[in-house]
Amino acid sequence: MITFNQANKNNGWLSIWSPHGIKFKNNLWPNCAHAWYGTRYKKPPNRNKIGALAINHYIKDSEEQNENILHILEEILLIKINTHKILKDYLLSTGTFEIVFSVSKYDTSERKWLGKTIETNEGENMLGKLWMRIRESLTNKYDEYKLCK
Repeated sequence: MITFNQANKNNGWLSIWSPHGIKFKNNLWPNCAHAWYGTRYKKPPNRNKIGALAINHYIKDSEEQNENILHILEEILLIKINTHKILKDYLLSTGTFEIVFSVSKYDTSERKWLGKTIETNEGENMLGKLWMRIRESLTNKYDEYKLCK
């Protein structure tokens, strides 16, 4: 199992708060969390006011809303690994290990939706599942490329 959180130095690059800037919807963002939060507005908000609480503004009540939210986040994560090519190599190097966004058992339900507590196994680990889905997609494309040669 590969775990990460925003403070974890070993796998912190997987975090949406890692300092890997991206260009999303014609705006430059210092990290994925800012880009994700910024999608809620027609005019991007002041970047200094966006922080770790961005997730609280995204969790919705219905599965359909959650799928749309995850689709936006997946698009942002793909931009991240395509902008910072070494991150794609890091992701592929995780092999078939489960990727888990580790949160505290004292975290909010919103953060537990994105992550999972190691102690109590609470949470959905949606961010980890997105990374694994992206990794699987990249692996399949790589395997197809090898077959074509």
